[in-house]
Amino acid sequence: MAAEKAILCVLFEEFSEPDEIGINTCLILQNTLDVTVTALAVQNKREHPNRVKGFVETVANYCDPTFASHFGMKRQTFQALCEKVGPFLVSVTLDTPKKLLCSIWLLANQESFGGVAERFDMSKGTLHYIFSDICEVLCTLRNEYIRWPREDEYANLANGFQDKTGFPGVIGAIDGTHIPIPAPTLRRNSYINRKGHASIHLQAVCTSQMMFLDVYTGWPGSVHDAWVFQNCPLYGHLQDVEVYHLLGDSAYPLSTSLITPYRDNGHLSRRQNFFNTLHSSTRDVIERAFGLLKGKWRRLKYLPMEDVKKVPVVITAACVLHNFLLKEEGLHYQDCEELDGNNDNHDCQPGHPENTLGQRKRDELALVLEKDD
Repeated sequence: MAAEKAILCVLFEEFSEPDEIGINTCLILQNTLDVTVTALAVQNKREHPNRVKGFVETVANYCDPTFASHFGMKRQTFQALCEKVGPFLVSVTLDTPKKLLCSIWLLANQESFGGVAERFDMSKGTLHYIFSDICEVLCTLRNEYIRWPREDEYANLANGFQDKTGFPGVIGAIDGTHIPIPAPTLRRNSYINRKGHASIHLQAVCTSQMMFLDVYTGWPGSVHDAWVFQNCPLYGHLQDVEVYHLLGDSAYPLSTSLITPYRDNGHLSRRQNFFNTLHSSTRDVIERAFGLLKGKWRRLKYLPMEDVKKVPVVITAACVLHNFLLKEEGLHYQDCEELDGNNDNHDCQPGHPENTLGQRKRDELALVLEKDD
């Protein structure tokens, strides 16, 4: 509207001399200018009826508990995040805090893009650009916050699990979850999971403290957990892990580096049942980590993005924020204990034989656990 008003003002100034066109013509031009400016103002109000003026300034005056309740983190944590991502952001007119505030609000709520844009007094196009930029920057920080441990760190990770449940040698729990999305037009059926809705697969490994050690996302929802695992970069790396192991559910193939529960055929021994019970109570930390991730970043409960190529960027960004908050605030960040309810692949991979060496290691672990009971 400002541009149109400026043009009309210039025209009025050029033709406002009485000796050129007369006083009456000047009055007509003045009235035209007033009417046009008023019409443009009404149009702008009609197009953006609910834009909130000064919301960011209001947020600046929030007390610390109020800020944390709205944005899911302490104010000092938010400032640390600003300092971390600020240098990587593309230079535009908006400052780093406002970009982060609107992006975090969008990720933490299932509010529409239009609603968030109005709240932060910007267009939907601007919000899309900012949100994409923030997620890309967070992904560049992935290696700093989501890192596979060195071999000399395995023992400490295993101690964390053993102190909690008594299960030895565990460096991480692995599982897959589904991020619901709108069904894409291209290759639609490949994105439909067993629950009948479209999704993107997210595989993750976490510590006993719910910190992600590895995340891998992007496969369509119809793909089985075992297939995703056997085609991820982590799979090859785990072949070198012998003494320690991950815990996974029956969707994964048993091996010396990934221990799964005994298949319940109705004839399990007491030792095997005890092993399965302890295995489940140790492994469910990854389901709680997924529950925490989706509870904090609620947009992952349904990610309304039609461009499936951009979905993994948003998912990975949320995982980076998950680890960032755990690192900055510890388990005080843990505001929910719910298990992930969006895992569709707990069945064993059809036709996949159990690894003999893996069976031997699992039997040895079951024997040790029975003795310690």
